[in-house]
Amino acid sequence: MVSGDVLHKTGAMVGALMLCLRRRAGCMLAAAVLAAPLASWADTPKAPERITWAVIDLPPVYILAEEPTVENLGEGVSDRILRMVIHAMPDYQHQIVRMNLPRALLEMRNGAPICMMNVQRNPERDAVAHSTPLLMAPSLTVVLRDDVLRAHPEWRDGVPLRELVREPSLHGIYLADRSFGPTLDTIIQSPDNVGLKPNNGATGVNMLKMIALGRADYSLDYPAMLAYLSRGSDLSKHLVSLPITESPAFVEGHVLCTRNAWGEAAVRRIDGVLRDLAATKDYREALYRWLPADALRRDRKALDRFFDQRASKLYCSPDCP
Repeated sequence: MVSGDVLHKTGAMVGALMLCLRRRAGCMLAAAVLAAPLASWADTPKAPERITWAVIDLPPVYILAEEPTVENLGEGVSDRILRMVIHAMPDYQHQIVRMNLPRALLEMRNGAPICMMNVQRNPERDAVAHSTPLLMAPSLTVVLRDDVLRAHPEWRDGVPLRELVREPSLHGIYLADRSFGPTLDTIIQSPDNVGLKPNNGATGVNMLKMIALGRADYSLDYPAMLAYLSRGSDLSKHLVSLPITESPAFVEGHVLCTRNAWGEAAVRRIDGVLRDLAATKDYREALYRWLPADALRRDRKALDRFFDQRASKLYCSPDCP
């Protein structure tokens, strides 16, 4: 709403211009009156843009407080990187909201100013979000109990997921609404899948505990999750993590922001921030500190190559994916 002071100045400006028309000498006065409000309006600071960061309770991707805020972000992979990104974008107002992926995608579909970190791309998500690469990590594995592996020694060097999900005697679980990439998603959604089913209520840690306790036989998760469980529970000593033969060696996590003009501008800005951060030790250590020692030794060179490339270029150039 326009203030009375602005209306008063506008009236004065109009009067001065009328005076200019009547007397040329009045034009100096008109110019002075005109310049004052324009200069004042130009100097008015622009309100900062707002980003709502959707975060999910999925250690060690995020390790959340009961009510997560910018100030109490934890020590998970994404917590640490998000803290760096927020620090590098002081001209934005940042809000943290606990939100599962389906709700975040719905908010994006409705045009809300939402961003989410460390998410895999797929066609459904590309339809509602712009994106830029964040990190690369060792790929998904099958996590199962050691007694299941003893019954299937042929899986020691890799588990064919197509065969595993056809086995009705083994009960597998995974977090509902997660995407594991097009190849594995196709296998999971196939009518041949009789053993691996979504779990809507459990967290990733709880599902691994269910497997260790014999309430399920296997799940799909990343090496970092098992490393996280091993730091706080003896149950992990009964679990083994095996590669999936149909899975690539690595997966990429991305930052997603709503697919509209606001989201494109936000992703373009974040893209530049990530390029600068990816060269730093702190950025890389956010992931490396959560990887099992053997996985980090095996994969360090490949992961460093990804981060070097992330630090060398902009991905929103000219357009954001």
